[in-house]
Amino acid sequence: MSGAAQKILKASTFDELSQAMQEVTKAGLKLDTQGVKTAGKNIRAEFEKQSKDEPEKFKEAVASMLQKTPDAKGSSDIETAMNFVFGVSKTSMQQQMIALQEELLRSSRAAMKLPIDNDTRTKLQQSETGNEYLRMIDSFERQLATGQRETEAAKKSLKTSTTGV
Repeated sequence: MSGAAQKILKASTFDELSQAMQEVTKAGLKLDTQGVKTAGKNIRAEFEKQSKDEPEKFKEAVASMLQKTPDAKGSSDIETAMNFVFGVSKTSMQQQMIALQEELLRSSRAAMKLPIDNDTRTKLQQSETGNEYLRMIDSFERQLATGQRETEAAKKSLKTSTTGV
């Protein structure tokens, strides 16, 4: 995955996620960064309202969140709730990104008809142009293999984390 995509996976707040998404957008992938900013602000406002209107009920909800995900602990109950919700949301997004990456790898291999069978490889090796083509294909295959390893590592990391916080 690209460095910008890695930043999305490593984001720990809505603001960090929004910044990482802006970087990915600059790299050419269209993402709705405004939606993330708005969601973070709206969620915070709702938590602030709940903590004011029903403080005991809010404290109980935060305690429940901490039981499920101790890593969500923040400097205040509102921060803890924000961390928890962000972690749950991020986990879902990570699962979608991993699925997208896997599909991209499958599609790339299918489009390039990879891996090249031995007969085709032998025929291509008989000319300079064929050898140049093979070098490009081999380089592309190495990049796909790297992408596959990174995707597998992201899947493994996601499985060991309950909410991504």
